[in-house]
Amino acid sequence: MVTGQEKGNGSNSDLHDKDNGKISQVFRNVSSKSTECDIFDGRWVRDDTKPYYEAGSCRYVERAFNCHRNKRPDNDFVKWRWQPYGCELPSLNATEFLERLRGKKVVFVGDSINRNMCESLICILRNSLMNKRRVYEIPGSLEFQKHGHRTFRFQASFPHIQLQDIDYKCTVVYIKSPFLVRGSSFNAKNDSFATLRLDLMDSMTSSYKDADILIFNTGHWWTHEKTSRGGGQWNSGGKCHKETEPIFNTSHLTNYPPKMLAFDSVLRVMKTPVTFLNITRLTDYRKDGHPSIYRRFHHKAIKPQVGALPPQDCGHWCLPGVPDTWNELLYASLLKTGRGSSRS
Repeated sequence: MVTGQEKGNGSNSDLHDKDNGKISQVFRNVSSKSTECDIFDGRWVRDDTKPYYEAGSCRYVERAFNCHRNKRPDNDFVKWRWQPYGCELPSLNATEFLERLRGKKVVFVGDSINRNMCESLICILRNSLMNKRRVYEIPGSLEFQKHGHRTFRFQASFPHIQLQDIDYKCTVVYIKSPFLVRGSSFNAKNDSFATLRLDLMDSMTSSYKDADILIFNTGHWWTHEKTSRGGGQWNSGGKCHKETEPIFNTSHLTNYPPKMLAFDSVLRVMKTPVTFLNITRLTDYRKDGHPSIYRRFHHKAIKPQVGALPPQDCGHWCLPGVPDTWNELLYASLLKTGRGSSRS
């Protein structure tokens, strides 16, 4: 995933200056061999503290990601924290994050993995508000709704200033664009086929030109199986319903993909400032966090026999769950560029 900032920090610069010392202490590597900590290189450690929002408490988690509502019996998958080697990852302070996002527009653009992350952020920020009704979804046009796009607005009320309403005027948007580039479909005499224009952005690009922060993702649809068959079940034939803890033996994980090496090299020469949220490998450890058979209501009486199980979702993630960590890493990355504030 990649974040890009299209506008300057504005009034956030003063807050950033105040936090500079604190931020550098949080992210500075304790090893004398390196001066900068890679927050994406680390391990999952057990953490029994509560998640950022309680399971089942956020109305904006869609049914396919709501494992609690779909009767997943265990919740150990929320009791893991990402620990970078050599530095501490700051907790996501949702109240301060909202304050830094005042008047800003945050846009997630990509496939359903980015929708997973967007809904996580909505729930984290919403949970920090006294009056949850101050978060609401703005209905878009029929075409906008048809493609699964979502727009949220954040307001808040604070009891310590006589219940005065304060409008953050912060908007969080999800825009579906699996390939990011423009796709077309054609009907031939005996068949139909799809094409991608790599030199043209998706037709929805104009709808997020006014974004202050953009979070892009792509990759899951750039496979032969996805493109040749038009989609299909995630991880067809995979079984993940009995997984209860992360992978600890890294030898089971694949090597860094050559395509990612090419991507890294392109980022280094880009003139537009972007931040690469390198979450792929750390997420691969979390075989326990998928909706699996709990992407819809699953009755406990069904025996866990392979032949009796419904198709499993081993590609998306339960909420609360792994995407909350993606947003922690997003928050930490934005701290480095002057947005957000670490917890005192």
